[in-house]
Amino acid sequence: MIHYSQLMPSECVGKITNATGASVALLASSDSFHQDDYQDIMERISEGITGFLDMDEPIKLFLSELEDIASGDIVISKNFARKLADKTHTDEGAIEKILSERELQILDLVANGNTNKEIGQELFISEHTVKSYLSHILSKLDLKNRQQAVAYIMKMRLAK
Repeated sequence: MIHYSQLMPSECVGKITNATGASVALLASSDSFHQDDYQDIMERISEGITGFLDMDEPIKLFLSELEDIASGDIVISKNFARKLADKTHTDEGAIEKILSERELQILDLVANGNTNKEIGQELFISEHTVKSYLSHILSKLDLKNRQQAVAYIMKMRLAK
């Protein structure tokens, strides 16, 4: 396990994930004492890191997030997603012409760290429907995976 302050160069992350199939998650603290820097999260996600976890979360939630990462989801702990969202604004004007209102909702929830199950519960749709929407979103934005979708929306938020 590597603490966020000891990040590996991006080529190492790619080599590790390609060679082992492992998921790489970063751990950081959201408390004000540690002052961990999480502003470059989009870059880390595009490098192949699939989890950005808050060490200060309750253990049950932390373990649940680890399970989500192991099942293939990208997880950004809600504390970090909220802090990023508070500091950024989404310029949805450019993609409103490409994505439907529902697709924008789902993309925003993905970027805020929600799992497919949580998105389904919030929007009163099935997990399967969420996956279908994500597939359409990826296709419309010419993205390959959920990681790229998260990186895309987070970059848009910071660009504003």
